[in-house]
Amino acid sequence: MGENGRLSGRQKLFVGTLLTSRNVREAAKTAHIGETTAYRWLAAPRFQAALRQAQDETLQEVERVAANLMTAALETLAGVMADCEAPAAARVGAARGILEYGMRFAEMGMLTRRIAELERRIGAENEPARTSSPNCAIATGTRSY
Repeated sequence: MGENGRLSGRQKLFVGTLLTSRNVREAAKTAHIGETTAYRWLAAPRFQAALRQAQDETLQEVERVAANLMTAALETLAGVMADCEAPAAARVGAARGILEYGMRFAEMGMLTRRIAELERRIGAENEPARTSSPNCAIATGTRSY
């Protein structure tokens, strides 16, 4: 890490190569660092945090692209399913795909909502109670001993 706790330029490069390489050895070679250095950096909490952030950003981009392509994929399946001239196996396969992925999507949506609700409840339970501070109680003479 740099003296200010930030990643150096070479460490940032290594993070990027880790995202596109098959393994640490390949990523280290591409980033022009030794494998021992690579593993030392990988053990550092700040480096791990930077790598997780880069991985999260990459996954978010993949999610955006996949979401954009889902409509076209669904329209393609619907077209095959509705095509009376298509072989029955193709129509059944398209219908099955629509049903399977539709159910998965619905289940993910339900689970996402349930998790969000649980997180909201946990957050509400962990908030400090809104009572007077002990100093206020002493000042008003309401503190019991």
